Amino acid sequence: MKRMIVSLITIVTLSFSIVAQTISPFQEGDRAVFLGNSITDGGHYHSYIWLYYMTRFPEMKLTILNAGIGGNTA
Repeated sequence: MKRMIVSLITIVTLSFSIVAQTISPFQEGDRAVFLGNSITDGGHYHSYIWLYYMTRFPEMKLTILNAGIGGNTA
């Protein structure tokens, strides 16, 4: 009986962790802003995300902005 309860708790815990790690993709009309310091400002993170969506979903209206400020702290 104890083994069955432990197994059930383990299954429930694992199922919650699997659901918690799913990331929903951007939807039509979404806006994403990358905030940060000089690494964000000089990096190309925003352009990689934008390029991914524009090459796979060219009709999607998605706004991606880089709001990194060099020399600032996030």
